[in-house]
Amino acid sequence: MKKILFVSSLQIFPPRSGGQLRSANLCRAFVKLGYEVEVYSLTGRREDYLARKGSFAVNLQEGLREFVNMNPFWGLLQMLSYRYDLPPLWVTWLLKIYTPRGLKQRIQNADLVVLDFPFLYPLFAKVSGVKWLNTHNAEFELWANRQGIGSMVREIELNSFESAEKILFCSERDQEKFLNDMPTLSQKSAIVSNGVELEQFQFAKDLREKTRKQLGIASNQKMFLFTGSSYEPNQEAFQFLRNFAKENQQALTDGGAVIVVAGTVSQELVNETHFKVLGKVPEMSPYFAAADFGLNPIVKGSGVNVKMIEFIAARLPILSTEFGLRGLEFVDQESCFTFDRADLLKTLAKVLPTSESVKQKVTAKAFQDNEVRVDMTRALGNLFNNSSLGMGS
Repeated sequence: MKKILFVSSLQIFPPRSGGQLRSANLCRAFVKLGYEVEVYSLTGRREDYLARKGSFAVNLQEGLREFVNMNPFWGLLQMLSYRYDLPPLWVTWLLKIYTPRGLKQRIQNADLVVLDFPFLYPLFAKVSGVKWLNTHNAEFELWANRQGIGSMVREIELNSFESAEKILFCSERDQEKFLNDMPTLSQKSAIVSNGVELEQFQFAKDLREKTRKQLGIASNQKMFLFTGSSYEPNQEAFQFLRNFAKENQQALTDGGAVIVVAGTVSQELVNETHFKVLGKVPEMSPYFAAADFGLNPIVKGSGVNVKMIEFIAARLPILSTEFGLRGLEFVDQESCFTFDRADLLKTLAKVLPTSESVKQKVTAKAFQDNEVRVDMTRALGNLFNNSSLGMGS
């Protein structure tokens, strides 16, 4: 069995953000394709540092384990980058001069090394096997408003692309951001969207009714679900929804619409007839099962929104801004419903009476047009089958 080493600057399991979910699903897809995967995470999580926990390994499933390096110095650097809102440049600079001993050994034993984020690219110099890079965004776009930082991040991205043998992009849009600087990039890269394990979106028949009862949502109300991590574009979208719900409370209540927000995008808890904020939840499945529509009011950021992939997999008809559709194939009124923020109330009123048969046609079209992007295992399987990198299982 081929061995894959997946190196991340962050602890991946259990995933708590869209980025971690992409990484986790990639690793699980590699395992489903017959590979043995070890994740090496350079830093752990805050609560474990506070508890003075040492480095540890977790067997997640057959063929998949994660080792978390709890070196307190690395953890401190990561914490400082969060506190001062900086990209993880420290990872790049430190890896240029030092590699943990255990990581060196794992790199030497791996058939394929996948680096998660371009900031880790100095490790490629230690790799004798096959070198892949997983990207989550056009990273420099996230720092474009910070003088000098955006250009530094872009240089790191280009260096990482040069060093890798294969680059996995979330979308063509991210890839296109670099083609002028590196015309050969399209030959050594592939599009692997934020796919999911489809089995996780097969819900028990009673889960919808049970969850709606817990939330206090009546059978004649339509639930619009927005999910998100604390990623800044999600937070901006949440503020929009909160203001929207406040300004249109009566219209939403009269129309039988309720907006539900789930995830770490907000820790504030709200329980009103027309607007509910749940904060961090143990798992998202019950809320996908309970929802009538997926809602994506995102207007900034990079990459493909994981929530969109999840909405498609959960067979939820989607209401989204045009920006939120990026990286996916949609046709307004055929496979989704698009809206401008200024017209969201009109759009909600228009879709509220949508029949079940129409919703089924819309969701079927969305899945059909995006199946290879929704099913990450299929996308990676196609990549391995067409690869000249000698990684056939």
